[in-house]
Amino acid sequence: MSTKSTPGPWRLGPTEGIGRRGLLYVVDADGNLIADCEAPRVPSDDLKFIRSSREDEANARLISASPELLAALRMYVDADNHADVCDGPNDCTAVCRATREAIARATGGQP
Repeated sequence: MSTKSTPGPWRLGPTEGIGRRGLLYVVDADGNLIADCEAPRVPSDDLKFIRSSREDEANARLISASPELLAALRMYVDADNHADVCDGPNDCTAVCRATREAIARATGGQP
């Protein structure tokens, strides 16, 4: 059984007293921290991977769009007619399968 995520919309920071630049933080509608996307800039024993600031910002943008992306995927799966995005029956089947798999991954198996 999966726990529901914090309801959207999510947006890029800033949050009160958190972070230096704000854009590296994802917050909910009330300004509560959802994710800190700022990677360490100095290697340590437990953190070997260091990303660029641009990659951190791109990750924050992607995470902040997650609730809307999930809603769009669900709308697609629930639509009666997918013909507008399918070149043929096999293409639509693959698209629908990939969409359902993405929803399941994002929701812990919940449709």
